[in-house]
Amino acid sequence: MIVDKTKLGLAFFDESFGGVYRGRQVLCWGRRGSGKSILACHFLNQALQDGDKALMLSKYRPQDTVIIAESLGMPFADAVTSGQLSILEYNTFIPESNASANVMLPPQSFMELQETVESQSIRRVAFDSVLPWVAIQPVTRIAEHVYSFIHALERLGSPRC
Repeated sequence: MIVDKTKLGLAFFDESFGGVYRGRQVLCWGRRGSGKSILACHFLNQALQDGDKALMLSKYRPQDTVIIAESLGMPFADAVTSGQLSILEYNTFIPESNASANVMLPPQSFMELQETVESQSIRRVAFDSVLPWVAIQPVTRIAEHVYSFIHALERLGSPRC
């Protein structure tokens, strides 16, 4: 069996572990302010360096994500302009009538995501928070919902890292 890995985008991690498994999901969990969004930016920046197309779904406005990445020396503005990077805000998937902090995305959103990934030949996808994709009530079942979401991504068959 051949193990196919790709760089995560953090030198220490890539040197120590050889990157992450290509085509497999990587879940980064942590408290607010622990660096999850910055890690997602590094992951996507690595895609840009590798010449891959990438997509980020975020709770933040795309312009804010670009500003943060650019302040870290990542060329997100040029990548967005060239079409190598797409940044989508979650509220574009949520109908206005359902826009609240604890809403679950409508089922068709998953299919819209798959269509976007396939039609744009996207090789790396980063979800800057999986919470809109999983039911978060009751909170005690969040791990179960995240596990189910990860398996739904596998069933999509779309390339991802």
